[in-house]
Amino acid sequence: MLIIVTGCSGFIGFHLSNELLNNNLSVLGIDNMISSGNVLQNWRLEQLKAKGINFLDVDITNKAELNKKIKETNFSGVISTVYHLAGLAGVRQSVLEPKNYYKNNIMGTINMLNIATEFSGESFVLASSSSVYGSQKKRIPFVENETSEIPQSPYAFSKLFAEKISRDYSNISSLNVSSLRFFTVYGPAGRVDMSILKFIHNIINDYPINVFGNGFQERDFTYVKDICDGIIKSSQIDGFEIFNLGSSKPYSVIKVLSTLKEIINKEPKIEYLPKHFADVDYTWANIDKAKSLLKWHPSTSLKDGLEKTVNWYKNNKNWISSIFEKIN
Repeated sequence: MLIIVTGCSGFIGFHLSNELLNNNLSVLGIDNMISSGNVLQNWRLEQLKAKGINFLDVDITNKAELNKKIKETNFSGVISTVYHLAGLAGVRQSVLEPKNYYKNNIMGTINMLNIATEFSGESFVLASSSSVYGSQKKRIPFVENETSEIPQSPYAFSKLFAEKISRDYSNISSLNVSSLRFFTVYGPAGRVDMSILKFIHNIINDYPINVFGNGFQERDFTYVKDICDGIIKSSQIDGFEIFNLGSSKPYSVIKVLSTLKEIINKEPKIEYLPKHFADVDYTWANIDKAKSLLKWHPSTSLKDGLEKTVNWYKNNKNWISSIFEKIN
C-alpha cells in the first residue's frame, strides 16, 4: 500500500508527511519545486528526504507527466490514500492572478482524482478552506452545509469548485472522499506570507507590523499538529463527507499580538492600514461533525502553539530571516 501526499514540501504537507513517515508508512511525496531559491521549501523537503520519503518533482496540472513520473517509480500496487494538499493559497494573491488559481486548484484536483481512481485508490482527502464560507452576516460558527454561493475571492471559488468535483468523483466511483475546510493553520515552518510567522519575525527584529483594518477581526487559529491528526483520521471515512477542522476558538489579531508580546517579551510596533476588500471579519469553525464522526478534538491552545512556533523561529533565525529580507 502506498500513500501519496501532494504539496509535501508545503507547510501542511510537510507536517503531514513527517507524521506519516514517523509511523513507518510508505509515502510518495509530490510537489513542484518551481524555484531552487525557495529556501524554506527546500529545508522542508530535506527534512523529509532524511526520513525516507520518495519524492517526485512534477507539476500536478500536467497529467501526462504526472502519470509518467508515477509509473517510473515502478509502483504496481494499490494506493491506499491520496492526501491532496497541493495548490495555490492566499486570498489576496488570488485576486491578482485568478487564472493561475483556477488552473492549479481545479485542474490539479481533477488530475489527482484521476490518479486515485486509475491506481485503485481507496480514499482521497482534499484540502479545502474556510474561505468557502465567505462573509457571514451573523457572528456564529460556520457549519459545513452553509457555504457561500458567491465566494469573495478566486481562491475561495477554486476551493469550492474542487469540493464539488470531488463529490462527483465519489458518486461515480468507489473512491471515498473527505473534503477538509482548514481554518487559519499556523505552526513551525509555516508560510512566510501568513500573519503568525510574519508577526514573530517583525516583533523579534523590531520591524513594524501591518494590520489591515482595526485589528479586531477574528480568525480561528489552528495549530498544524492538530490539523494533521484530523487529516489522517478523515482518510478512514466512507463515501463523501465535508469537515471543518479548526480550533473553534476565534481570536482577534490584537489578541494574537498581545500573546506574542508576552511570549517574546517585546512590544509589537503596529501600523494600521485599510482593510482589504477580500478579507472577512471573522472565521469560526463549528467542529461538531468532526468530533462526532472523526473523534477529533484539537488539543493545542493558542499560547502553546505560538510558543512552539516562536521557539522554531528562534532555532532557525539565521536562515529564515534571510527569506523575510528578500520579500520585504
